[in-house]
This record gives sequence, structure tokens and C-alpha cells, in this order.
Amino acid sequence: MTATFKSGSTPAASQPLLICKIWLLLVAYRLAIVFFSFKYLTRNLNHSPLPIPSIDLSTDQEEEACSIGSLVAGVARKTLWGGTCLAQVLVVQKLLSQRGISGQFFLGVQKGATEARDSLAAHAWLQCGNSMVNGGDGSRFYVILSSYSWSSN
Repeated sequence: MTATFKSGSTPAASQPLLICKIWLLLVAYRLAIVFFSFKYLTRNLNHSPLPIPSIDLSTDQEEEACSIGSLVAGVARKTLWGGTCLAQVLVVQKLLSQRGISGQFFLGVQKGATEARDSLAAHAWLQCGNSMVNGGDGSRFYVILSSYSWSSN
């Protein structure tokens, strides 16, 4: 899986309604992660234990996906609860799906993690086309356990 990480260039000040929507979705997904099973949260996605080949996207779609991913990460940093990587990925996935942009997100555990540790370090990140859209900064330190994809069809 070779992907580049692009930072979006959507100015936050020009997107007040989208920022409000992102904030509300971060709240909703934060609560949903606590109260619902992960299987329920991903019921409309295609699950695979391994990454699937990326669907080619237009340059405009990849740029829009990266902008949304960066905007979600920026809003998450401003929340009181810090916006977990899983909540961010679920928000980005929802927003991209609404815009007809295909992609996939991954769940992984830290390389070298063992059951003997008190807790395993886990991470979620999202990719569209060849671009890491959200959470990709540290993905190289994690082994993929599962991937979840959606298509624009």
C-alpha cells in the first residue's frame, strides 16, 4: 500500500456550515462508539481482513477528500475530548460517501504489540485513491487488522 499524505487546503473560515456539521458528527460518532457495536457502525461498508486495491479517483476528488480529512482533523483538535482517530475516520467516511467519493479505512495495532502488555495501541486511518486523507501520519507504525471500503456507486 503506497499512498502519499496530502494536507488539504480548504480554509476553515470559508466553511462555517461544514465545520458545524463536522463538530456535530464528531460528537455523534464519539457517543455512537460508546453505545453501539463497531459492527453496527460499519454495517453499510465492505469489510476485508486485508487492504483492497484503491479505486482510482480524479485529481479533484482526491483533493476534496484531502481537504475534508484535514478539516475534520483540525476541528477534532479543537474539541474538548480530542476527537479519536476512529471518530475522525467515521466522520470523514460519511462526508466523502455523501459526496460520492470512494475510499477505504484501516484498523491496525502497533507493530510489536503483544497480549502481555496492559493495552494494545490501536489506530484508524483513511485512504482515497493514492492519498492518505486522515490519520495517515503514524500508519506506518501499525499492522493492518481490517479494512472497510465503500464505493461511489
